[in-house]
Amino acid sequence: MIEENEKEIKKAQEKIQELNDIQNAQDTQWNLKATQRDEQIRMALQNLKDAHENKKANEDILRTLETKRVEEEEQRAKKFENALEDIQRAHDEIKNTQKLERDKNVQSAEEELRKAQEIQKVQEAIQSSLVDQSDKAVEQKIQDERQTAKDIQIIETMIETANNNVKKIQKNQESQSIQRSENIKTAMANIAKTQENQIAQDRELKALELQKAQAEKQMSSRIDKVQEAIQKTNEEIKTAQEILKNGNSQAKRKAAETIQEATKNLETQEQSLRNLIKQRNQEQAQFAQKIETVKEELHKSQEQLTAQQVILKNLQDLKTQEEIQSSKDIQNARETIETFEQKIAEARGLLNLRNIQRAEEETVRDLQLSQSRVEIQRAQATQRAQIDILEALEIQEAQQELQRDKDMENAIAQIRKEQEEIKTAQDVARTQETQKAQEEIQKALQLIEAQDEILQSLSNAEVEQAIQRAQETSQSTQDIERAQETIRTAEEAIRNIQEIQNSQNDRRAQVLQTLQQEIQNAQREIQRFEDC
Repeated sequence: MIEENEKEIKKAQEKIQELNDIQNAQDTQWNLKATQRDEQIRMALQNLKDAHENKKANEDILRTLETKRVEEEEQRAKKFENALEDIQRAHDEIKNTQKLERDKNVQSAEEELRKAQEIQKVQEAIQSSLVDQSDKAVEQKIQDERQTAKDIQIIETMIETANNNVKKIQKNQESQSIQRSENIKTAMANIAKTQENQIAQDRELKALELQKAQAEKQMSSRIDKVQEAIQKTNEEIKTAQEILKNGNSQAKRKAAETIQEATKNLETQEQSLRNLIKQRNQEQAQFAQKIETVKEELHKSQEQLTAQQVILKNLQDLKTQEEIQSSKDIQNARETIETFEQKIAEARGLLNLRNIQRAEEETVRDLQLSQSRVEIQRAQATQRAQIDILEALEIQEAQQELQRDKDMENAIAQIRKEQEEIKTAQDVARTQETQKAQEEIQKALQLIEAQDEILQSLSNAEVEQAIQRAQETSQSTQDIERAQETIRTAEEAIRNIQEIQNSQNDRRAQVLQTLQQEIQNAQREIQRFEDC
């Protein structure tokens, strides 16, 4: 009987050992599946995080596009204002140049008119003298000689004045030419210096951008390492918590110590992560400020270069115009001298003719009267011609004023057209970039939804496996209490998982609502870009 009981006990013990071996194998398989599920959940969460970061990056792109649009509007307005100033300045310079030329022409015409009036006055005096002194031939002869000498002296004085004017014009031309050449050299030197400054500023800008990218790369690497350490610490805490729940007393004490130490490490790592992120933001802000400063300096240098090039062109044009005008003035003065010399020769020839033909004084007087009338007619014709010239100059002034206004309007219209073309091209490019960012946001939303579905499926699988494990454990007749405890644990896990699912559903609904709101905001931004 004892042997039979011992056999029964031994058989029961063997049965218990067999059940324990089966239970241990099931526990090992369960832990392996749980580890695989944890890895899948971790990957799904990482993908979800990447999708959120991608969405945020594309939202930053949309905001950057808006900032770029505002800057482009300001730059176009500033360029348009500068162009208007350049047009107005050129308009004023042309107006002043034409006024100077017109004033010189008016002065020349008035001078010719005055000379013709003087000649007419002289000839009228000669004619009156011939009529009044027809009975006094000798006295008339003397008076004629004196009058002729006076006329010659006046004309010689005019010739001397004209020669002095020619010398003065030539001297002024040489002086102005030297001064203009110096000014042009100075302007060209200034342009070269400004271009050198632009090259240096461009190199500085590229160096800053390279430094910014390197700093960003280094900080990102450090942040990734800290995040990996945080994730590893969280996994250690989770493993210790599992041991704390299911292990023996010694394992639980060791797990509690591990959790306490890992929690401290986690706090230190999270603080380190926050410090690194703060440091990265500060460095990027400093680089951005430096880059913006260099860009502003480069923009100012470009504006300065444009202004210097305009000044150089104006100096060259003014030098050419002055040389042309000086040549015209010298030519006019020389023609006037030749005319005066011809008049002197005519006066001397007339006097010699009267001396030779003194015996025929009446004929000479008639000839002189005829010649005087011709001179008067010529002077009158000259006066009429100069008056016509003055009237033509007034008409020319009005026409030039109209032409200048028309040219100015055409230039402004051309600038407006170019501004509109630039704006259209920029709007098209910006719209394409905005559409691309919107597509990236939509892809991120789809990825988020897919990862949520993965998490949902993993949670459902975890519930089914927990129930299956409880059922398998309950089959052991020698370990009813353990099976019941396993069943209770599974039921508790089921409730916890259901609570997690409800929380995830609420969070998923909130995230989807937030993402839909952000998509609507992005669409409104796109519409506003298109309206602009």
